[in-house]
Amino acid sequence: MDSKNDRSQLVTKILERVSPSRFKRAILMEMNRGLLALLLLLLIFIVLFIIGLLDPGLLRGVIRSKEPIETFFQSMVAAIITGVTLVVTISQVVLSQELGSLGDQQERMENSMNFRKEAESHINEPLSPTSPSLFFVTLLQSIKHKADLLSDTIQDDDDDSLVDDFEEFIKNLIKNSKVVKRGLEDKQFGTYKVINHTLDFNYPFKIYEVRRLKSKFGSNMSKETEEILDDMIETFKLYGSAREHFKTLYFQWELINLSRIMLYSAIPAILTATTMILFFNDPGSFTGTTMGIDNILILVTVSVTISLAPFMLLTSYILRITTLAKRTLAIGPFILRETEQE
Repeated sequence: MDSKNDRSQLVTKILERVSPSRFKRAILMEMNRGLLALLLLLLIFIVLFIIGLLDPGLLRGVIRSKEPIETFFQSMVAAIITGVTLVVTISQVVLSQELGSLGDQQERMENSMNFRKEAESHINEPLSPTSPSLFFVTLLQSIKHKADLLSDTIQDDDDDSLVDDFEEFIKNLIKNSKVVKRGLEDKQFGTYKVINHTLDFNYPFKIYEVRRLKSKFGSNMSKETEEILDDMIETFKLYGSAREHFKTLYFQWELINLSRIMLYSAIPAILTATTMILFFNDPGSFTGTTMGIDNILILVTVSVTISLAPFMLLTSYILRITTLAKRTLAIGPFILRETEQE
């Protein structure tokens, strides 16, 4: 029983340490990317606005020389064009993987069909779902079914250590699969939620756990128990392969969205920066205040904020893509993060 409690405490400790803070996870991965970009722009606007309010005469003094404002917006025009071109180019490189000869496309189709047939042999269903979220749900249901069968096979075993270790493994496996299954139900691919919930099922650690049980109790296990464990490993491998496939498709999906939204945001950004270069020649023509605030301060801070919109959108999308890529670098029974390796 002490070994069982120690393992339970260790698993809990690992999960607590591996899981990032709720705020950090929301910023990096869960929050809507457009909303995150808007919040970043709002932060920039507020900071610039407060600095301008602290010394109202400073901004007019800088503008009279014209050079700082003109130089800044000239740089912004060049940066916006370069940034949009770079993002579109990267997207084209990624999407070029979809291009190929008829033979290449036929091979991709055959690989996809073979994978579905293999999955159907392990989930005991005549047809696997076409929806990514439902496909993962079906795999998780199959895993739970195998866990229930495993629980039945060990009930009459005389080895208390074997029963305790297996029961702890089965309990954690069923609990995890239920949570992930509940999160995946009714989720539409194209949103981050599908990939997000699939990450919560840590299949590499579960493959390790099955192999550990086989190594520790191999000579004491029944043939039926060993077959169920082998079948579990194959299902975990299918889950991992499917997750990597849909993760790749999600990256392509996000890069397409990023290219499109960068083009949309670049138009008002370039228009604003160009207007400031061509027509903001005489600060004396912008007199007066609005609610006690110098109109020049409002004009400049709003113009800077609009001009930075493409970069904030780029930042918000890249944060999610790179974070997701880092969390899923390894495939199979390899765990890169130190806290999980414990």
